[in-house]
Parts: sequence; C-alpha cells; structure tokens
Amino acid sequence: MSLPLLRTCWYGMLGLALLLSSRAAGEIAAAQDAAIDDVALHLRQAAMPDMGGDRLGMVLNRYYQLGLGGAKNWDKIVSLRVAGQLSLDGGTYQFNAYQKKPHYLKITIHDPHRTMQLGYDGNVAWQQTGPAAPIEMQPVPARRFIQRAQFASELLYPYALGKQIEYLDTVPVDGAICHQLRVTLESGDQLDYFVDIPAISKVKLSEPIAALAKSVRPGCRTMSASPASRLRAKW
Repeated sequence: MSLPLLRTCWYGMLGLALLLSSRAAGEIAAAQDAAIDDVALHLRQAAMPDMGGDRLGMVLNRYYQLGLGGAKNWDKIVSLRVAGQLSLDGGTYQFNAYQKKPHYLKITIHDPHRTMQLGYDGNVAWQQTGPAAPIEMQPVPARRFIQRAQFASELLYPYALGKQIEYLDTVPVDGAICHQLRVTLESGDQLDYFVDIPAISKVKLSEPIAALAKSVRPGCRTMSASPASRLRAKW
C-alpha cells in the first residue's frame, strides 16, 4: 500500500473513531440527563422524602416519622372522614368533612334549619347553601379553601414545583416551644407552621387558613395529627 493511500485510510479511520466517540458521549450525556430528570420527578412526587441532616431536614424527618407515621403507613391512607360540632357566635352546628388524597375536600355544615356545603374537586372550589345550585367561590376564599384541601399539610411534598420550605426560628406558642417553618407556594402565598417540639404530632398553622374556621381563635389553628399506630387504618 502506498504511503498516500495509507495516510488516507488512517485519517478515515481516525475520523470514524472520533465520530463514534462523539456520538457515544452524546448518548451518555442524554442518559445522564434522563436519569437526573427521573430522580427530580421522583422527589417532586414523594410525600415524605429523606430531607437530610440539617436543622430543617431533621424537623421534617421527625414530623414525617413521628407525626404522620412514616411513608409506608402514609401510603396506606386513602381518605379521611371527620365529624363533630362547630361552636360559633350564632350557635352550634354539625360538621362533617371528607378529604381524599391528594387534594379533594368536601365539608358539610348544618343545623336543623339549613345546610351549607363547601368543596374542591381538584379544579374548582364551590359552595352550596340549602337547595340552591352550587356556585363557584370568590377568588380569595377559593384560594384559601384550596390550600386547606391539601391532605395533611403543605409540609408534605417538599420538592413540589414552586414550593419552598424554610426554617425560621424556635418560638413559644401557647406555653409550648415550637419550630417555626415557612412554606412558600408556587402562587406566592406563605403559610407558617409551628411544630410542637415535645409533641411532634401537634402542628399550628397561621393565617390565612385559620380565617376559614371562625370557631378557632385568631392567629393559629390547631391540628392534631394521628399517632403512627392509628395511621395503619385505611379510611
């Protein structure tokens, strides 16, 4: 083989090797990007991911495990039904609420003379009084009601798109020492949660959600999470 022909063959093989190498590098990069996207999607869809060992992470991990029973027990919960009485300035009313993952909520309040229903079907927040047809809620109460429709609290799904959770301070609330956590939602709304340090299952939520329940004193609404042993039941 002559030297020019040998040189041509050499450059041809070198060019082919570089092309194959470049293509392989591109496929590897694409595979890495896909893997990163899969991990990000998994984190966004995880209700109780491991939040690490910093202060915020330790508070959330403890709340997930001790306050809500952990991810395995949480996955067994489908819906929750609550019944009781509301004591308002105008009297006492029967109260029934049905909540289903991830954000469906229906509340019925009635006395011997009238019935009011509030609901969120995942798309529209609505209300109905007596036999009248349901109507869509006004924007401000609708936004608050939709926030309340989140099953358990906005401390879950910490990596959801547009959500940010930050640790603010340790503060006294009603004689108890609490961790103050602030959740900023994609809408820009901010919710402050006060997690009782000794009794991690007790959480207080600041305005605006508390404004929905006039029977609860202004400023904080108390929500007691079920103990881990009770979360094994499927509602």
